[in-house]
Amino acid sequence: MIFRHLFSYNRQMVEVRQVTDERVTNKIAQAFLRQRFPLSKQGEVLRAYLDEVTHRGDPAALLALRPQLPTVEAPQLHLFAKLRSNRIFESPDDIKNIQVTKGCSHGCDFCAIDAFSRVEAMPYVSVLKIAQSLREAERPRQKAYQEWQARLTLHTGVTLAQFREASVTWANAPLREGTEHFFDKFAELSEVLWEYLQQDPPTFLPVRPAVMGKSGLREDDLLTPHKRSITNYYDSDPFDYRDTTILHQDGTPADYGDVFTALASPFSPIHITTAGWRQNNAVAKRAAQKIAQATQADPALRRQFRLSVNMGELTAKQSLDLYLDSITSAARELFSAGVPHDLNQILLFADQETPNGLEFEKKCLAVLSQEITKNHLPAGIYQCRISRYSGRNREWNGSADHDVMACMPGYHIWPNGSVMYQDSFRDTDGKIKVRRGTRPQPTGDELYRLPRI
Repeated sequence: MIFRHLFSYNRQMVEVRQVTDERVTNKIAQAFLRQRFPLSKQGEVLRAYLDEVTHRGDPAALLALRPQLPTVEAPQLHLFAKLRSNRIFESPDDIKNIQVTKGCSHGCDFCAIDAFSRVEAMPYVSVLKIAQSLREAERPRQKAYQEWQARLTLHTGVTLAQFREASVTWANAPLREGTEHFFDKFAELSEVLWEYLQQDPPTFLPVRPAVMGKSGLREDDLLTPHKRSITNYYDSDPFDYRDTTILHQDGTPADYGDVFTALASPFSPIHITTAGWRQNNAVAKRAAQKIAQATQADPALRRQFRLSVNMGELTAKQSLDLYLDSITSAARELFSAGVPHDLNQILLFADQETPNGLEFEKKCLAVLSQEITKNHLPAGIYQCRISRYSGRNREWNGSADHDVMACMPGYHIWPNGSVMYQDSFRDTDGKIKVRRGTRPQPTGDELYRLPRI
C-alpha cells in the first residue's frame, strides 16, 4: 500500500514538472518569436521552424528545441545579426551614455526633460552586442593596466588590493569601531603610492597631482583603470528596464541587473541615478540585488550610485509613508558596503518655499538619516535645489537656473540603436562643460535598426 501511494505521488510530481517545463518553454519560444533585434540567417531559419512547431501544437518538438532558444543565461548570439556600425567603439572614451530605456514611470512633477510615461527598452541582445564591442575596445588598456599593477607591486611591495582594503575602511571609519590601525595603514600606503606615481605615473590613468595631496589619495583615483564612467539613463530611469523578448530559464524577463553586469567593467564602470521603485516591483528588486552582488565582488564596476527623492514622484503624492518605505528599501538593496560613502548619494528635492515642501523635507531627513545609521549604510544625504530651467516645472523666471539636462558630453546610444552626440567645450579652468540649452543631436549613425511597433 505504501509503495503504491509513493509511486502515485512520484508520478504526480513528474507530471507537474512536465507541465511546468512545457509552460516555461512555451514562454521562452513566444519571446523569441517576438524578438525585435535583427536575426542572422541561422536565427531566421530557427524562428521559421519554431513558428511552424508552435502553430501545429507539437509540445514534444518544442521541448526538443528549447536548448537552441536564446535565454539570458544562454543568449545564443550567433542567432542575431552583427551591429551595423562599430565606428563609435574606435573612441570608447567618448561613449557616455548607453541609454537602455527611454521614458519614465515615475512622472515626477519637476522632471527637467518632461519624459514620456511610456517606457521603451533596448533589446537585451543589443546590450550584449554593445558589451562585446566595448570589451574588444578595452583590451589594449586592460593589458597596460595589468602590466602597471605588476610593476607597482614589484617596485613598492604594495598591491592595489591592499590599498582598496585600507582606503575603503578609512573612508567608512566613522561607521565602524576599532579601525584606528587602518588610518596608519592608509597613510603608509598612500605615501608609498604617491612617491611611486611621482616617478612613474601610468599614462592611461587620469592621475592629477595638482589636486591630490599625500593625504588625498582615494580608491577611485587609483584603483579604477579610468575615470570615465558610463550612464544608462537620460530622460529615463534604468530600473524601469525589462525585456520580455528574451527570458531567463525560469521564464522571467531580462532586467536591469542583467544589463549592468553585461555592460560594466573596470574600464567602463557604471554610474546610476534612479528614483527608486515600488515595494511590489519584483523585477527591479531582483535587478538591484544582482548589482549589489556584482559590485561587492568587484567595486571597480561602479561609480556613483544616486537615489533621487522628491515630493513630486507619483507614489510620494499618493502616500508619503508608502513612498518612504519604498525609498528606504531601495537604499538598503542598492547601496552596497565596501565603498567610500560619497559614492552612494541620496539626492533630496523639496520645494522649500511651501509648507508642504518643508514638511516633506523634514520627514525625509529624519527617516533617511535613521535608516543610514541603523543599517550602517555608506551613504550621504544631499539637499538639492529644484531647477525651473526646463521640463514640466519650467517657469519664465527660471532661465537663470542650472540646466540639469546639459550634461553627459559624448556619444549617446538610444534604445532604438540611434547614435546621438552631446557637444561640449572646455572652460577657462580646462574643465569639460556642456552649453546651457543644448541636447544630444543625431549623428546619422545607427548600431542596429528595429522594426516600428
